[in-house]
Amino acid sequence: MVNLSRVHLRKVPWWFAIAVLALVALLVTWMPVMRMSRHIEINLNEGWNAYRARMADHGIPLYGSPPGFTSTNYPPLSFHLVGFAGRLTGDYVRAGRQISLISLAVLATLIAVFVRHITDRWHPGIYAALTFLIWLGLFQDNRIGMNDPQLFGMTINLFGLYAYAGHRGSRKWLCVSALAFAISVFTKHNLVAFPLAAGAHLFLTRSWRGLALWGGVFAVAATVAIALTRIVDGPYFFAHMNLSRPYYLWDFVPKVSNYVTLVQIPLAAALVWSAFYFAEGRRNILILAWACATAVALTFTTGYGVDGNIYFDSMVALALIVGVAANDVENLLCEKRFTPWILCVTLLVPLVGIVPRLPGRWQADRNYRRAIPYIEQQFAEAVRLLASRPGPAICHDLLVCYEAGKASEFDTFAIACQFASGKISAEKITREIDPQRFPTVEFDGDFDRTPFDGEPMAPISQAFKNGYRVARESGWYRVAIPKAESPNLK
Repeated sequence: MVNLSRVHLRKVPWWFAIAVLALVALLVTWMPVMRMSRHIEINLNEGWNAYRARMADHGIPLYGSPPGFTSTNYPPLSFHLVGFAGRLTGDYVRAGRQISLISLAVLATLIAVFVRHITDRWHPGIYAALTFLIWLGLFQDNRIGMNDPQLFGMTINLFGLYAYAGHRGSRKWLCVSALAFAISVFTKHNLVAFPLAAGAHLFLTRSWRGLALWGGVFAVAATVAIALTRIVDGPYFFAHMNLSRPYYLWDFVPKVSNYVTLVQIPLAAALVWSAFYFAEGRRNILILAWACATAVALTFTTGYGVDGNIYFDSMVALALIVGVAANDVENLLCEKRFTPWILCVTLLVPLVGIVPRLPGRWQADRNYRRAIPYIEQQFAEAVRLLASRPGPAICHDLLVCYEAGKASEFDTFAIACQFASGKISAEKITREIDPQRFPTVEFDGDFDRTPFDGEPMAPISQAFKNGYRVARESGWYRVAIPKAESPNLK
């Protein structure tokens, strides 16, 4: 029998836990990765992002006019990147999906590097990275390999936090951190938690010179970015970014519970760990980052159109804490002369909360894989129908209009936000819903449930029902035409 040293015995639980985590991560991410190449709509945002990337690539200002029936309420950086990549590949949607997947791989690597920097070991870093991938795959797999700037922006954002936390004694790295944060915010505007954490940490540690340098670089970078945006993409940047949206407080409990039930055990462990290490210099920045990310998520979670990605920063910070905490637990067990199986069980405890979700997820993925050819057929038929129709169209699923070659003139999300905030009246919207101007309307669900259903939106919903009727159903896609038109659609 081979005699293993105690040092090697300490590695065995890590190897086993990492192998289990890698298997689970593979099982919950293979489907999102596989569907990237399929001609389907992964998420409603994909078509919206594709329109903006094409505008950026063709030199059409993203903020050239005030927001109206369409709006660009994202910063411009990602649209120019995807636009350039899409020009090279010939497909903006596929380019955006590929950038998103590459960003996820880099993001997971940064998590591992971050934890390794704090613990001086790779095992906890790999453990943390795999934990994040599992949570993301189970919580919102439609963000994996999707044409959206969220993961790309998060990669730059986390690098900014790493540059600060790992080298905050260096003026050069403080400048790098501030610059990375500014770039990330101009990639996706909801990435404010980690910059807030870094600024709060400098303030709490009374690093006044560092705070002045860091804040100054951030302010200069943001000012330059705003100036370039106004020159390249038009003068109405702030008008688009200030697009108001209603908040529905009754959504708070369902949205929060969906996240908390996924990470309940790591969440409890992180709270205990934070109480012990809040005063420890290398660790309290993680606690601040987690607190800021969670506060931002809870503040904005009930906003109309706010998706689960609002919790991604909190998820990243929690994964960092879990990796560092696992290393600290191992050191504590070593002092107590632990046996390896105790550490092995401890490392696998965070998986307990996700076990109930796995069987249903695996079954859903198998069913989805079998249904993909049919979903592609549905999507292609809806695109063909819209492409064959003359004139502009209104699409709830913007990727259908985009693939059909229709201009984006009527964005249901932007209109709903502006109506709820009182910037556009119902009368103005209903006048726009003209069957002669828009001979075709696409939406999903039943015709009695348009994207504008709900008591305040009833006049707008009724305008669709008065002017149109469903002419063809393709899966969950519905194509409606004016009531006065012949019912035959080929």
